[in-house]
Amino acid sequence: MKNKKQAQAGRIGSKQSVQSYMKNNWQLYVMILPAVIYFIVFNYLPMYGIQIAFKNYKAVAGIGGGESVGGVEAF
Repeated sequence: MKNKKQAQAGRIGSKQSVQSYMKNNWQLYVMILPAVIYFIVFNYLPMYGIQIAFKNYKAVAGIGGGESVGGVEAF
């Protein structure tokens, strides 16, 4: 009987809320945080600069300031 309760202790079920599960296992989330930050910085932030290819870029107006030139047809 004791082993069955220990096996269920690690699962998210109706008896244990998601918030308490995250609180009990906060070390796992701290370990994965550098990987998440890495992917955000090096994979998602550069996408903001890709829009320069589809705009009439003017340095004074900045990246988001120029007019759109049409899309793939511009190439």
